[in-house]
Amino acid sequence: IGVRLVGSEMCIRDSPNPAYPYRQQFSISGELLSIQQLEWLVEYQRFALVDGRSLPAKLQVEGSDVRLRLVVDDWNLSESP
Repeated sequence: IGVRLVGSEMCIRDSPNPAYPYRQQFSISGELLSIQQLEWLVEYQRFALVDGRSLPAKLQVEGSDVRLRLVVDDWNLSESP
């Protein structure tokens, strides 16, 4: 299966790609619930504390013809390519 998620690398990490318009939804307590950008909706279902930062651990990505559920077991935050 090949799926191209334009701008998705930033949405997966919980911030929208600044190159495109977006809409964010937050809970009353300020937790990020979703980002809608281009034809994609990213819904954050669970976060985990990684090196002092709250990062998505479980999320759902929906596009016009696809729905993906992602579970992140381990984040590599190094800047190396």
